[in-house]
Amino acid sequence: MFARTIRAAVGWSDAHPEPPDSRNIAHHLHGLLNNAGVKPPYVLVGHSIGGIHVRVYKNMYPSDVVGMVFVDSSHPDWKKRLPSKLMTWIALQRLEYKLAKLAMPLGILRFFGLLCGNGPPEIRDMLRTVECQTRWAETQVAEYDDFYSGANEGRLTGSLGSMPLTVLSRDPDKTGLPAIAGADVAKQMSIAWEQMQEELSHLSTRGSRLVAKGATHYVQLDRADLVIDAVRLAVDTFRNGPK
Repeated sequence: MFARTIRAAVGWSDAHPEPPDSRNIAHHLHGLLNNAGVKPPYVLVGHSIGGIHVRVYKNMYPSDVVGMVFVDSSHPDWKKRLPSKLMTWIALQRLEYKLAKLAMPLGILRFFGLLCGNGPPEIRDMLRTVECQTRWAETQVAEYDDFYSGANEGRLTGSLGSMPLTVLSRDPDKTGLPAIAGADVAKQMSIAWEQMQEELSHLSTRGSRLVAKGATHYVQLDRADLVIDAVRLAVDTFRNGPK
């Protein structure tokens, strides 16, 4: 059975009083799956920071998880290893979200087409629903602030043993960074990101990595076929054993 979840305080999902670190997110996901009657075993798919969350989930509930797919997943050390100029720009994004929180009730962002629905056509309606809310901006700031604790939790999970693992990485030519941070910073970022993606694939003795040609960070939208194939491979490997 396939279940897709959206995290607390995003869209119409209820908020939680606990910090949005990886342990709390994994705990909430475990409760959600149980309440929904979705029984293990699971193949967990983690996009971006979700890659860290699913590692923590597996560490907390090891018997539940039989395979993983990382979709351009974050690496626990990415904030330390990406170019400092890029990290300055990311820090400014945090300020942007705080300002967005103040502007949203006035309809300013929607009027100028900022954040609310400003994205690829296939997810534009979803973004209008998810991003045009004050608590969405609050959640972005909280997740940014709690990243280090979540990243450290992910770092402590260690090896995945021989668990089936596929790492799907964005196309290095599709970062969109040269127009934002400059060509030199974009090149440094791509080199560091590629190194970290390769490291993630070595978390399992049955780990593999594939660069999703033509895909941005949102591989699941640009190359959904690759994500589906990776999930099927993990399921087949669990059912039939490695070939």
